[in-house]
Amino acid sequence: MKIHTISPWHPDKPFQHGVAICWHDGKLHAFYAVNRIEENGPEEECHFVTSNDGGETWCPPLPLVRQPISHGVFLSHDGNLWAFNGIFNVTMKNGVDCIITKNGRVCGRINNFWPCQEPQRMSNGSWIMAGLHVTGAEINPPVVAISRGLDFTTWDRVEIPCNLPGPMWGECSVVVDNNMVILGSRYGREERILLSGSGNFGRNWEELFPGQKMSSSKFYAGNLSDGRSYLIGNFEPNSRKALSISVYGSKPKVLIDGSSGKSYPYAVEYEGSLYVAYSDNEGRTANPEDKRTWNNNAIKLMVIPLEEL
Repeated sequence: MKIHTISPWHPDKPFQHGVAICWHDGKLHAFYAVNRIEENGPEEECHFVTSNDGGETWCPPLPLVRQPISHGVFLSHDGNLWAFNGIFNVTMKNGVDCIITKNGRVCGRINNFWPCQEPQRMSNGSWIMAGLHVTGAEINPPVVAISRGLDFTTWDRVEIPCNLPGPMWGECSVVVDNNMVILGSRYGREERILLSGSGNFGRNWEELFPGQKMSSSKFYAGNLSDGRSYLIGNFEPNSRKALSISVYGSKPKVLIDGSSGKSYPYAVEYEGSLYVAYSDNEGRTANPEDKRTWNNNAIKLMVIPLEEL
């Protein structure tokens, strides 16, 4: 396994978080949210960088679009690079929508939807994208958006039934298997994963129910090219010091450990390796009373040969 730095921590823009990565046109692309004041504020920017050598070195950052937006997800499809990013309605307390760009040009919007995972192809011709509904209240539940075929500018938003008490911050991922879709969500009230399932391509869902214990932090799920599903996250409750992976049919494995906090993974497979980008606070501690100290991260990348999983 190799580890590279996508973006070092910058004291002039201390908040860095929410990285997404994507292979497109033979290059590795990444973007992440930055803020010179504090996280999730109106000054948020999304910085875009590119690597020509598999993540070892990166070009200087540029804004993804010339307006305040936060982190989101990528999709490379049919020669086009799509991005789906959260955009605050002035402040996060007023809600978060999704702004859609195609090759850097704004082309659509999804209301009340903050993307958490790149769109996943389904066998019925549509794509499904996992996200979060920011309500400004105690319950911020997981939601999904379903494309109308290959039209990535128009999406149907579907809520997940939930009767669990808050607080809840429903950052989530889905795993697709034909018409079956499994959703896993961060909770908040408890250090455990929440689960739901759909048997009709994400149009209807079971009520969310508690699953196994793990840290209340964003995780990432997907399918490897051999068909095995995987989950990457902070498996130990109340801790972000280790990122681990669980691949279907194998025992969970710690990918990286240490004294600093590592969180918010995002993964993509390419030419025999799994590329996992993540936030690393490098030992910088957060003051609960000072939002300027929250998520003062470097953005890093692990490159893991599939035979090591």
